[in-house]
Amino acid sequence: MYIKKLTGNSGCDILLLENNKYTFVRKISSSIVYNQRLQSQVEKQINFSKLSGEILTPKVYDEGINSSGLYYFDMEYVHGNIFSDYIRHNDINTIMPIYKKILKFLDMKTVGKFDATKKITEKLDSLPNIDKDTRNIILNTSWAHTPTSFCHGDLTFENMIVSNGNLYLIDFLDSFISTGLIDMAKLIFDIRYFWSHRNHNKKYQTIIRNMFFEKNIRSLPDYIEHENKINCLVIMCILRIMPYIPEDNITLKKYLHGCLKDATKDKK
Repeated sequence: MYIKKLTGNSGCDILLLENNKYTFVRKISSSIVYNQRLQSQVEKQINFSKLSGEILTPKVYDEGINSSGLYYFDMEYVHGNIFSDYIRHNDINTIMPIYKKILKFLDMKTVGKFDATKKITEKLDSLPNIDKDTRNIILNTSWAHTPTSFCHGDLTFENMIVSNGNLYLIDFLDSFISTGLIDMAKLIFDIRYFWSHRNHNKKYQTIIRNMFFEKNIRSLPDYIEHENKINCLVIMCILRIMPYIPEDNITLKKYLHGCLKDATKDKK
């Protein structure tokens, strides 16, 4: 039975449903072309659930193709607060246990290293309207010895739910490279530019907490070793979001251009 439609940023329909057993969330692909990507994201979510750790993810109950040819999957409904709201409404001592879980996840051991230059170049080629200077910043960085590790793909505060003291990750994304540096970059982007707080006027409430969290991320061994790569991936986070912003959303476009200007300052 249909309860309501939930909000999301992926373009997929997200529905809250219930049957005679439980309440669940159904995520439906935005198009037939997107089917394979959504399947890859579900596989990543299932694989993450098998990792031993303190962070959880909703259980996947079922999957299939609907009458319109669109792939869908059903998963556990986790009732809680997205982490950006949780940060705004709680003090640092309450937030700290969740911070520690995230930092532990970011400090996961790598399984190898690879040269990501080709993949980075291909991704830049697929993005529109990148100026030459910005492109050079990214390509002039050494992408050799990029660590290989599990990657959520879109690790922002909006994709974390706190429920009864537990932390859940949602909306896994199929990444163009499999490295935890992307997760660090996504979080750094969110922290520095208040991405998950962009629709709230009182961003100042989180400034000290964000600074504290970024300081701890910057102390992780992978951040220290790969700081230049991570900062370039922050720039790429911004570049990858820009094409999806509606033309009439002038405010958000200006906001992202400001983020890009800051992220590339002193590098050109």
